[in-house]
Amino acid sequence: MLTTATATSNAMKGFLYDIYHIKDKAILWVKVNDKKVKRLEYSWSPFIYVVSDKKFELTLLLNNDKIMSFIKEYEFVNKFEQPEDNTKKEILKLTVNDSDKLVNLAKEIENLSKNFENYRLYNVDISHAQAFLFEKDIYPLGYFKIIEKLSQFNGLYFDIETTNNDNISSFDYSIPNFRILTFNFILEKKTIYNNFDNKILTIRVKVLDKDNVEKKEGEEFLISKDCELETILELAHEIKKIDPDIILTKGGDQFLFPQLLYRAKINKINFQLITNLNREPSQEFLQEKFKYFLKDNLLSANTSRSSSSSFISYGQIHFRPNPFIYMI
Repeated sequence: MLTTATATSNAMKGFLYDIYHIKDKAILWVKVNDKKVKRLEYSWSPFIYVVSDKKFELTLLLNNDKIMSFIKEYEFVNKFEQPEDNTKKEILKLTVNDSDKLVNLAKEIENLSKNFENYRLYNVDISHAQAFLFEKDIYPLGYFKIIEKLSQFNGLYFDIETTNNDNISSFDYSIPNFRILTFNFILEKKTIYNNFDNKILTIRVKVLDKDNVEKKEGEEFLISKDCELETILELAHEIKKIDPDIILTKGGDQFLFPQLLYRAKINKINFQLITNLNREPSQEFLQEKFKYFLKDNLLSANTSRSSSSSFISYGQIHFRPNPFIYMI
């Protein structure tokens, strides 16, 4: 990765447990053992590929000031455009200086197309985390060797190497002993229906590991304080203390998390709850990621279910709720 001399080098092995992107860094969480999870920052920016049958059209993009305002760096690379291709093509790789503007860049390039497929774009509609995994040839829950190094000029960085203990094609693989937390509510019933106006009276919490999930055996306790605010705060405290790897719920997307966030909003502790539910320390990142749930009109936002959908499979109608994808 670097040509400079390395001052120090430390290595560890662990499961790639979680990944997301913040600005110009990929954030990786590695589960080293049953109790320890390590956060790593990998300097990396998302990119797109641009293909044209005429190279001078690719060069025109590099002479376009508006296009270049999105670009952190660029290079021409030789790749197969389609799986059935026999020869590689010279393709323009554009790395963005702001990950939030990647789609804007793609739209600007499409607007320059004089006819259909004048420019063909790739990597636009996949998540930044997926793009990172594809580029580094790594995969979720893979068991990797992480080599941390300290460079004289580049500071702390690390390499990710595969181990002999794991392979993406393997059927005989290990799964880390995840600490799993589940919870449910007992609500004050003002109506026969579950709705956000029903206060949370009691929260039932259970802590499991991977070996007793199916048996549903584990530590179980109830949280019930003098008022709803204290009950929610106690849940936040317990989650912070237990530090689960996974929060596993039944109906979490459709009801539990929206209900919990709304009742926290009513009690003016929603961001405090969000902070405790997340392991990411960046307050700026949490503010941006949860801005939808920090709005004043949280109730209407959650009850609209605008992204919910119904579909038919094997003759049965299924309902898919709007996913609550904000827990890390």
